[in-house]
Amino acid sequence: MAKGYRSKMCQLEGKEKLFESYKITVTKSLREYTNTNRKEAPSDSNATLFK
Repeated sequence: MAKGYRSKMCQLEGKEKLFESYKITVTKSLREYTNTNRKEAPSDSNATLFK
């Protein structure tokens, strides 16, 4: 199966059968952190969390 073919089939099926309308938003991540990996977390966030 060609790359992207399945995705296009799903998009078409969704358009025809599942959704009257939809919105897609593409964004860029500014930072990523978890409760255990805080390297990219804002300093004020870490300060509050670790009081």
